[in-house]
Amino acid sequence: MSVRIVEVKERTVEEAKEEIQRYYEEHKGESIYPDNAADQLGLDLKITMQAVEELIKAGKLEETKYV
Repeated sequence: MSVRIVEVKERTVEEAKEEIQRYYEEHKGESIYPDNAADQLGLDLKITMQAVEELIKAGKLEETKYV
């Protein structure tokens, strides 16, 4: 088992929204979970979840429903 250390950057929700939106645009067509985006961008998961929720409400991201 390998352990990966992720340095978490302090960001406001607004800053996180910009980074997350860019990340999702760069990976268009891929299924990306918010925790994976947080990990890849070095963002706090709580901030990431809030930012993703706000982007979905604003119509800037699409929520994927899994059965």
